[in-house]
Amino acid sequence: MAEMPEISLPASPILEYSGFHVTNSVLATFLVSAFIIVLSIAVRGSIRLIPGRFQVMMESMVDFFYDQLQSAWGSDDKRAKLLLPLIVALFLLIFIANQFSIIPLVASLMNEGQTLFRTPTSDLSLPLTLAVVMVGGAHLVAFTRHPFRHLGNYFKFHLLLRIRSVKDALNAFLELFLGLLDIVGEFAKVISISCRLFGNIFAGEVMHVVITWLTAYLLPMPFIFLSIFSGLVQAFVFTILAINFSASIVKSSEPSRSYS
Repeated sequence: MAEMPEISLPASPILEYSGFHVTNSVLATFLVSAFIIVLSIAVRGSIRLIPGRFQVMMESMVDFFYDQLQSAWGSDDKRAKLLLPLIVALFLLIFIANQFSIIPLVASLMNEGQTLFRTPTSDLSLPLTLAVVMVGGAHLVAFTRHPFRHLGNYFKFHLLLRIRSVKDALNAFLELFLGLLDIVGEFAKVISISCRLFGNIFAGEVMHVVITWLTAYLLPMPFIFLSIFSGLVQAFVFTILAINFSASIVKSSEPSRSYS
């Protein structure tokens, strides 16, 4: 029986320039991004009044995320349309990246003993980067629109100026403590959605490698279908959580308004 392929938690550096390393997961991310660009151009050029199956599938996906954005933003049609391209692109990037390992012959491409490409989301750097961009971007938008109100959601020092009794003092210090907990919670959001995606995809990668090795090159179709389904679910989960986290961050810093 052939030797089992090496399973590595960190990504392997493939290229180096002036101390900057390009890993196999980064190369795979570039490849996935290029594929999405080509796919977008092809889909735009093939849009028909009477849609085919692929166009119906893509339109259904867009409608689903449009409904999710409207739900998160309280039927705010303008914001839903503004954010829809970003959310669809995020979902496609994660979904296609999750399926990278099932592309034929990809795992066999080697460079100096290292695999040339690696499933991008099985490297924590990509899920963590996407989570930071979505959550951090929402905080940046909220801060630039309403800086004092946004900071006031976490640093509630103004309550100290309203102390008139022991009860007021206790409430003020409690709110200050809860504000600090909210800051920790924002970091927890990033860690939660990134580690959930990374853990599931990396575990799926390990299972795929082990099962393929144990079956002595017989095609493990049930496990491939399971991997595809798991990758689809994780892409949906990450994207929907990103939508809701971002909406809650921005809405919490805005003046009271109706989102119904």
